[in-house]
Amino acid sequence: MEPNASPGPKSNKSDDSQTSADAHDEASFRPADNINNDCLQPYAVTRCQQDDEVSIKMPENIEGNPHTHPHAVTYQKHDGIAIESADCDVVQPYAVKYEDETVGDSANNDGNPGIQRSAVNHQKNEEPFLGPLNCATAASNNINDVSTSPSSNDVLHALDPNPMYAAADIINNANDFLHALHPNPMYVPNARVPTAHGCDVKPEKITFGGQGKEPGKFLRKKDYGFGVAVSADNEIFVTDRDNKRVQVFSMNGTYLRLFPTVVPGESMTMFPYSVTLDVGPGYLWVLGKGEYEQRGSDMCYKGHVVQYSKNGQPIKKFDVSLIISFYPVIAMDVRNNKVIVGDGYTITMFDPNGSRFWSSNVRTAFGIGGVIWDKEGNILLTDGCENVQKYNQSGVKIFEFGTDGKANGQLDSPKGICLDSSCHIIVANTKNNRVDMFTRQGEFVRTIVDIIRPWGVAMGPCGELVVTSSHTYTVTIIPRHMVGP
Repeated sequence: MEPNASPGPKSNKSDDSQTSADAHDEASFRPADNINNDCLQPYAVTRCQQDDEVSIKMPENIEGNPHTHPHAVTYQKHDGIAIESADCDVVQPYAVKYEDETVGDSANNDGNPGIQRSAVNHQKNEEPFLGPLNCATAASNNINDVSTSPSSNDVLHALDPNPMYAAADIINNANDFLHALHPNPMYVPNARVPTAHGCDVKPEKITFGGQGKEPGKFLRKKDYGFGVAVSADNEIFVTDRDNKRVQVFSMNGTYLRLFPTVVPGESMTMFPYSVTLDVGPGYLWVLGKGEYEQRGSDMCYKGHVVQYSKNGQPIKKFDVSLIISFYPVIAMDVRNNKVIVGDGYTITMFDPNGSRFWSSNVRTAFGIGGVIWDKEGNILLTDGCENVQKYNQSGVKIFEFGTDGKANGQLDSPKGICLDSSCHIIVANTKNNRVDMFTRQGEFVRTIVDIIRPWGVAMGPCGELVVTSSHTYTVTIIPRHMVGP
């Protein structure tokens, strides 16, 4: 129970004494109605700067109180903080010491076999230690019961009676929450906030990659980019076209593995252009180009849509014809279990066995730049020029937005497209060197990030945005707090 304290009057000092007292600000607190109360006494606090002497002024009427003695607290700017108490026959307070190098010791408490004080020490560059010294078991009550063997999910309660002394707590899983310091959160500079399982907070964007043939580097033909997809377990898959492989990275940018884009049933590897995750967990689809073939009067690439396991084992494939001069893209309609292929002026939906479900022509001068599906089963695509178009499940265009230009909301050669969990439309605004966010109605929300020649975009399961750059041969991970509107 806190005393009903009110500050006492300031003491008047002469000009001569003011100079010597500049380093000290002394405050005396007196309880309003506590003169005859033997159980409650005020605290005395002195603040000291630099290396000045510490003076503690004890409150009046304290010598006759056998129950509680005040604490003496000293704040020093450069030296450690030492907190000690006067002798007490009933309960002794804790001794706390903060220093850069030295381990703190508790005050002597040999006279009290029932309760021992703890020593709390914060060391520079090391984990803080918190815990009671060796002590006999005290009688349990609702205030001072100290558990000597807390369960893995319990918060440490030993210092709960005075939470400002709880310097650290142990959080054992993402669902535990720090309760000991809630009464005074200013003393929790490094408390960890629980996050969703597998969704660690990444405060800054991460960029990795570069041009080369070694693992973790990328090669591509001029004016082409890199496709990207992110799995539910936070693995990033990136098509590495001219190295004829797909590389896999963790969500913190660590290289994990790669696999060559082997075409099953054929003794060849294809040039991979685009990648998407399959309906079934542990599988993905890669769209690539193989050899030339004749299609009517035009020369085309023989295209392959190949299903791989996440470790790169080729499972099955079906073939498509791809126009030479365009960059083909792929997406998966998870709701209807359909494979969507965009190539040049045509958007086509396939069954996983390669049967064509429907096909539709797209009005564009530069070829389809990116494709994605929404929760209603509609298809959204960028036209590679200046706008975003939406098609229903029958291939009929139902909506489009965008104009050519450099201003906010305008597009210049948009490529990759994806949706966040709120169905915001995220577009790689390639020649404007930025990634922009729009509402589902096509209204401009904001620019998420400025990146030179962004190409592929994909959302992670925890809200991160992954962007590839065709100019710098890199991959950038944007943390979720920088993505949201």
